[in-house]
Amino acid sequence: MSLLECKNLSKRFGQFEALKPTNLTLEKGSPIALIGPNGAGKTTFFSLLCNYIQASSGEIRILGEPIDSRSIQGRLGSLPQDAQLDRELNIVQQLSFLARLQGFSKAAATQEAERVLTLVDLGDSLTKKPQELSHGMNKRVLFAQALIGNPELVLLDEPTAGVDPNNARMIRNIIEQQSQQQTFIISSHNIAELEKLCQRVLYIEQGILREHQSQEQSTGNRAIIELELCSDQAQLVQDQLHKLAAFQSASSRNPRQLSIRYDAFENTFDQKLLALLAQQGIEYQQLKKGLSLEEQLFAEKN
Repeated sequence: MSLLECKNLSKRFGQFEALKPTNLTLEKGSPIALIGPNGAGKTTFFSLLCNYIQASSGEIRILGEPIDSRSIQGRLGSLPQDAQLDRELNIVQQLSFLARLQGFSKAAATQEAERVLTLVDLGDSLTKKPQELSHGMNKRVLFAQALIGNPELVLLDEPTAGVDPNNARMIRNIIEQQSQQQTFIISSHNIAELEKLCQRVLYIEQGILREHQSQEQSTGNRAIIELELCSDQAQLVQDQLHKLAAFQSASSRNPRQLSIRYDAFENTFDQKLLALLAQQGIEYQQLKKGLSLEEQLFAEKN
């Protein structure tokens, strides 16, 4: 049974096709990134998964069940980007109410609200109202509501947008901890943050949703090292690389930078490269294995 399955899923608003026909299957596991420019269709896709809007065509199944089935109640959690808290109620009252909507008894709902608020380090702020909390703390309350009932699939739309580094780090740490038992799909413009959290990536642009293959997946047995030198010696290094058995090819971006491709099955290539640099008396500033996610996506578009 798949975590999520979309068959020929699409959404039109009048003549505008916000999501073009999409076929997608995702399994449970590590967090999944959803990346794309503004207006690409990320929020539309999340809204379809949450059944906030109806698809123009196709179907969605979550954990093997249709999106409108009562059997998935409590198994799907979400944090919409524009979610707001009620200023008239304290935070434990608000989350208790949301737990009641999922079928918790009154007493169990309060316990569940306290549990998720403690999980986001707000156990000592249960009776505070939103206006008494910082923006980052409010964001953690909204994140906590997405975890009510331990849903198996959690959709997070910009979970760290506008928060300070400490709150962002706390949210990332909680996602990492909870990923042992829950699968997260996270939409964000912060690609560097997603790269830390996610091993799988969905990319959407102009309504076209696809699964991005990592560099290692797309290049087969090739791996890459990005090398930045302290001086203009890229050509000298390139002339010496044939001495390394697993070396395949190299290209120079400028006199101090090299992209080196090698056989991915050679696990010690980076160590041998460093030994070669030392032997030649060549100093380096940075050695990075593989392209960043942002570099991979940018390369694909160009």
